[in-house]
Amino acid sequence: MINFYFIGRIAFNEARLLLRSWGFRIFSALALIILILVNIAIISRGISTPYYISSLSGSLPLNSL
Repeated sequence: MINFYFIGRIAFNEARLLLRSWGFRIFSALALIILILVNIAIISRGISTPYYISSLSGSLPLNSL
């Protein structure tokens, strides 16, 4: 039977290992900056975006349509 304590400990150690990695930190920060800039570009009035994209706060999945 699966012991959830051991799964939690393994997940905790994997997360700690990822946070120590500089590549993960840089990639995460870069992805966050890109997502923020895309959201600002969608919501800003300087760029003419359709109403259904600019009215949704969670409109990021619509970019791939």
